[in-house]
Amino acid sequence: MAYLRIFLGDTLLEQRELTGPQTTIGRGDDNDIVLQGRGVSKHHAVIEQQDEHFELVDNSSNGTFIAGKRVQRQPLKFWDEIQIYNYVLKFMAVARARGEETGAPETDGDETQEKTMELNIASLGDLAQLKRKFKVAALTLFERDNSERRIVLDKVNFVIGRADDCDIGVRGWLAPRTAARIQRRNDGFYLMPGRRGKVRLNGGRVLRQTLLHDGDRFTVRELSLQFLHRPQDDR
Repeated sequence: MAYLRIFLGDTLLEQRELTGPQTTIGRGDDNDIVLQGRGVSKHHAVIEQQDEHFELVDNSSNGTFIAGKRVQRQPLKFWDEIQIYNYVLKFMAVARARGEETGAPETDGDETQEKTMELNIASLGDLAQLKRKFKVAALTLFERDNSERRIVLDKVNFVIGRADDCDIGVRGWLAPRTAARIQRRNDGFYLMPGRRGKVRLNGGRVLRQTLLHDGDRFTVRELSLQFLHRPQDDR
């Protein structure tokens, strides 16, 4: 039994069990595993299975990489990391560990175009840069002393409140244990106000869950924050 865990950065998108004699990977909808992005060929690669042995076959123009090396046909070993464009596919012997979450990132409108965008990948540095080419969600917390703190939203549920286990603390005896939550869903990140959270988004009161957009500013009681959702290299 073998599995592929599909990652964008540190985000686990999904896990697939490899059950058939062939598992196709590519941008086209007819593949077993569909990876979006114009750097992915329509029919990028195939994993062939014979008994307990698995072999990766590259059919792409931009290449498929294992341990930083471009491969054409390569036997797979458990814990191999396969890089296709800015995706990493981890070849595993066991299913996802309990507690691991999945989520689908937003995609740009032009990623479904028919033509594959050819890439110039000349070094390990280029590969590493591709891995970073996805949107990262974070908060900027504006402190009272005018300093700023950046907090990456790397969980499905991010909690703001007075409780000890909150990700961002709110001071004051009257502050609620949970003043607000930010929840990651397939279509984006939602700001969810709690009771007595006094949540305001871009100057207006928030009474129900609201989809956040890059650059949105909001307050939770006395806290002032900004939501960022942009490529990792952009600040």
